[in-house]
Amino acid sequence: MKYFKCENCGSELTKNADNTYSCAYCKRTYHDDSLEKAYDRVYQNLRGTVQGIVSEELLKQKIEQIATCRQALYKECNEQFVDNTEIERWAGEILKLSPKDVQANFYFLAAKKRWSELNKFMQKLNAREVSYLVDGFVDYLTNGQFVEKCVLCLSDLIDRAFDAGSEEYAVCHKKIVQADERERSGIFDVSLPRDVFVAYSSKDKEKAYELVEYLEKNGFTCFIAMRNLAKGVDAALKYNERLKKAMDSCRVFLLVSSSNSRARDCDAYRVEMQYVRDCDCKKANDYALANARYEEYLEKNRNRCKPRVEYLIEEYGSSPYEKIVKKFFGGLTWCRNLESVSDAVFELIEGVGFEESQADKLARERAEFEAQKAEMERQKLELAKKEQELSRNQTTSAPSGNIDDLYRAFKERERAEAEEAERKRKEEEIKIKHDFRIENGVLIKYVGKGENVVIPNIVTAIKFNAFRDCVNLKSVVFPDSVVEIGDNAFWGCKKLTNVTFSNSIESIGYCAFHDCSSLVDVVLPNNLTWMKGSMFSDCSNLKSVKIPNSMESIGNHVFRDCVNLTQIIIPKGVRIMGNDAFKGCSNLTIYAEAEKKPDGWYSVLLGADKGSWNPDNRPVKWGYKGK
Repeated sequence: MKYFKCENCGSELTKNADNTYSCAYCKRTYHDDSLEKAYDRVYQNLRGTVQGIVSEELLKQKIEQIATCRQALYKECNEQFVDNTEIERWAGEILKLSPKDVQANFYFLAAKKRWSELNKFMQKLNAREVSYLVDGFVDYLTNGQFVEKCVLCLSDLIDRAFDAGSEEYAVCHKKIVQADERERSGIFDVSLPRDVFVAYSSKDKEKAYELVEYLEKNGFTCFIAMRNLAKGVDAALKYNERLKKAMDSCRVFLLVSSSNSRARDCDAYRVEMQYVRDCDCKKANDYALANARYEEYLEKNRNRCKPRVEYLIEEYGSSPYEKIVKKFFGGLTWCRNLESVSDAVFELIEGVGFEESQADKLARERAEFEAQKAEMERQKLELAKKEQELSRNQTTSAPSGNIDDLYRAFKERERAEAEEAERKRKEEEIKIKHDFRIENGVLIKYVGKGENVVIPNIVTAIKFNAFRDCVNLKSVVFPDSVVEIGDNAFWGCKKLTNVTFSNSIESIGYCAFHDCSSLVDVVLPNNLTWMKGSMFSDCSNLKSVKIPNSMESIGNHVFRDCVNLTQIIIPKGVRIMGNDAFKGCSNLTIYAEAEKKPDGWYSVLLGADKGSWNPDNRPVKWGYKGK
């Protein structure tokens, strides 16, 4: 027993007064009987790999080797950004010594992203026997990004490993739910437009977080790696690539400036500032010259370069790298407190002086809009008066045979119609600018108060959360220009009753119409092939949905708790049906046109032959496992 190590992290175990064993490093606790079983399992595995192993000393050496590899594996799994290559390496080393090792097999398959094999492996595990490893598995698969291909088997493993009412059971399931929510929120979307990219040294992370909290409290959106970069699968492999995409998507580059972040080995200096500098130089006619004389180029072309702010928390030293950083910011080191940083960011984003606050700017824009609207109304009245005068002149003018008078009347009316058309065009432009935030054809946010919204035909995509919780919205019409609707786009629009899709739409995101409780009838676009998870969940008044023949896949929880949905037709082309797609639809009858049951359907039939699919278009009541 004295040779046994922690099966989770490979560290020494300490015996407690209650005959349990605990690991001081990873805090795992082992009961005496489970420890005996684990020791016997290791012993038998090692005997099976080394012919004739009988020496306790040799056994001890093998256990020590495994423990050393396990310590390295545990450390890699708990790094801020996971490197799958290293995880695969250390798991492989353990497997060379003990091919049946549960922990090593799990991480080896997960690191290589062999999801099908990993699912089968989890299904065959004796979950109770390895319950002390399960929360580590959950952490790995939900750390920073949600691994949808494994979540069903992972949930099943948790159910088998822990009692339903236990704390471990609740904690593990909560991690899965939270990971799903984080992924849907877009927090890890590096392409999401934000105001500020915050560069920093990990040694200054407390100062960096304090800065982000202050800026976001003042209405700015921020990207900071320790919060907004996914930390799970392939995180280390794609770390630099994701950082660069985030910098491209942010309007202002901000450095938390200290000797730590100005050091050669810091990512803020080595990766982030160098990338911004490189992007600046690429805008020049002569890249090499701009790069060689960057300080001079920056001074002359500041408007073309990436806007930048330096938050100086520590004075400059004499290091040559610090001198380069100083030139990168043009020698400006005046942002020494949070308030001045916020002012500088505001000036760069809004292009106005510090004396005008955001509230003042919004009030000014509103006044300008109202003035323009009043001017257009005045012009409209003038045009109406001219039309009346023209009409009277036509009735009292020369005989109808006077061609000159008729021509003048025609041109006057033509001019009046052109002016009216131009007035309406300008009014529409002002309304679009005031109600919609549109960037490069993507509708980022709807900020209007209208009840009936027609999406402008310059929009090609609806960003996630664009209409979320628009409490006044009652109807929306999509033009043919729109091809994509993002995740959570209309989440919580509780008064939304009518949605008119265009057939050009090819993608509708997760939870796009979640909790639209007034929505009654829906006709989906003809080109849609995949209904993503929870698309219409909690639409409690939804009564009918027409699914196009193009549909191939219906995701998890798509119509969950649509209690008024009475019937639905599943087209022949549907090959995949997500788990609990119709959970809680207590009044639903499903008509199945498909010849066989779709893959991935985890439910059973009620009112027909158990487990069969119904190809004859007969009404079928469906139930769900665990209900």
